[in-house]
Amino acid sequence: MIWFSTAEKLNDPFEFSFHLSEMHINGFPIDEVSLETAIRAMKQMGVLPFSEINDNILMWSHYSESHKGFCIEFERTDSNALGNWDHCMPVLYDDNLPAVRPIELGDKKVVSKILTTKSELWTYEREWRILVEKGNQTYLLPGNITGIVFGYKMPVDIRQEIARILGGTVTYMHAVKSATKFAVDIKPVSLSDLTS
Repeated sequence: MIWFSTAEKLNDPFEFSFHLSEMHINGFPIDEVSLETAIRAMKQMGVLPFSEINDNILMWSHYSESHKGFCIEFERTDSNALGNWDHCMPVLYDDNLPAVRPIELGDKKVVSKILTTKSELWTYEREWRILVEKGNQTYLLPGNITGIVFGYKMPVDIRQEIARILGGTVTYMHAVKSATKFAVDIKPVSLSDLTS
């Protein structure tokens, strides 16, 4: 099982934000209370974010308790949710909030654009996301776990515990500080090194 958070629990205050390009539908003014209710409901949807990369030091700092956590690698195939573009969508990066006409809020493609557009400041994350109707709860894994990358500060006993649980079913790697750059290099780790 894996946790899907709601948009309001994520660290970007602009998650699921947009602006209306007009404040009426067919000449009738927008009911502000109904609009706020719709926005609140949208922000209760569940989000499971992924990244194409596993070696960004900012993400290790922000999302893994300052390099003490780990990164999970998933298998992406045509037969699982990660390989289905209707379920797992790339995040779009832009300088502006999506502009939406009120009547478009019923269009699935327009709503998907709202839910997957973030500021260009977040481009370094190279994010993809799966969205579900209700957040702040667990769902089945979207694909098989194929690898674990340990943060360079992760304690040895926790690495060993993860290896004990997963055994030889996945590959193990760890982040190592580069000797020449402000970067981490991802290096393989053998199961025998973790369990000895």
